Amino acid sequence: MPFFVSIFLLTPIFLIIDLYSIDILRNDYSGLSSVASAVFNKTEETKIDNSNKTVIDTTSKIILMFGDSMVDGVRDAFKKYCKFNNHKFYYYTWNSSTTSAWANSNKLKTLIEKYKPDFVFIMLGSNELFTTDLAKREKYINDIISQLNDIEYVWIGPPNWKEDNGLNSTIEKVTGENRFFPSKNIFLVPPLKYKRSGDKKHPNSDAYKAWTDSIANWVMTNGKYPIKLEKPIE
Repeated sequence: MPFFVSIFLLTPIFLIIDLYSIDILRNDYSGLSSVASAVFNKTEETKIDNSNKTVIDTTSKIILMFGDSMVDGVRDAFKKYCKFNNHKFYYYTWNSSTTSAWANSNKLKTLIEKYKPDFVFIMLGSNELFTTDLAKREKYINDIISQLNDIEYVWIGPPNWKEDNGLNSTIEKVTGENRFFPSKNIFLVPPLKYKRSGDKKHPNSDAYKAWTDSIANWVMTNGKYPIKLEKPIE
């Protein structure tokens, strides 16, 4: 399936950004607007130096996404990705939840027993972004990962609206670079820096779509477990 980029200007301040393009995978941004290029340049910084060609797992997966309120922002876009790529998709939102809450709860165990996922997306960190008790957070993160029982996963980092006190680095240290998507790399700079909802913390609808596209592209090209997440044809 050919990759392509289409950018439609809807208003002076809102853009829908399609994040798949063979040019992007070749690091060629010449055909993109400055806005789209800014997002991709930051996404590229998360890439891992890997001389081997990425082999994408094209088998159907049972995917579970769980976490805080950020799940509700990306779930609809992820549903489309999963349907297009023949995956089953389940999600669970625990509003205002933290790594501590999930580590000290049986919710994750219950979800795994119910849905039996073979791939998991974790979206946690936004509600503890400025914490300084990083040693405790590291323990909670380890506890959450241990509950997965070797299920393949990606931890999607919070969409920082300000610099944190080391939470992102702590998550990345525990999970490993190729299992952690550092969302702050694209949210602390324009254009996504300014694409926020009324509380100035949650992304707006356009940013949620761009975020989902960036995650899907990263999983296929740089993740430890590259599963098929091709861009749905609208």
